[in-house]
Amino acid sequence: MSLLQNNFIRVTVGLILGLGLILYFNPPKTVCTEQIEVYTDAVKGLAKSANKALGVCKEHPEPGGCLGFFDALEKLEVRFNEVSRQCQGELGSEPLTKNWISMGMELFTVVAWGSHPPSSYLYRNGWLEVTQVVEFCRLRRHLESIYGKEAWTNFVNGILPDLPGASDLSSIGQNEAWNRSLLSDPCQYPF
Repeated sequence: MSLLQNNFIRVTVGLILGLGLILYFNPPKTVCTEQIEVYTDAVKGLAKSANKALGVCKEHPEPGGCLGFFDALEKLEVRFNEVSRQCQGELGSEPLTKNWISMGMELFTVVAWGSHPPSSYLYRNGWLEVTQVVEFCRLRRHLESIYGKEAWTNFVNGILPDLPGASDLSSIGQNEAWNRSLLSDPCQYPF
């Protein structure tokens, strides 16, 4: 009890408690935390234009109608790549990231498929250019690196049955819809 009467000890205990409270309510930032904050702010700024371009692309799923969305997607990926590789795994808890990756992959898949199944696997890219297929593959790589291979499997299982006419192809063969979709691209492009 006599120790608490000493002003030096009371001040020291007060400073230690104050410092502890400051660190608790305002933890020190890591390099990854800083990068993710910059990335999140940038993605939020790009989200409105990307959503508008997505709407236009869904209404007009042809090369000219989707150009704006492809440009927005490219800008989002540039922001994603500004986050260092060791910090990209921490983006898994950031909901906008999974949203734009999934939206982009879904749009590429649907646009490449078209309103009916491609006549063979040779036409699985539809009207997409090689650069757009490479972008699809980059998104796939991001999905797998952040969320795991299971996320890719879930994505495929979720979208493949919904493609127009995909269920009709099961009479030809079990994997026929897979073979004719962009999803079956081996993605062996240099990134």
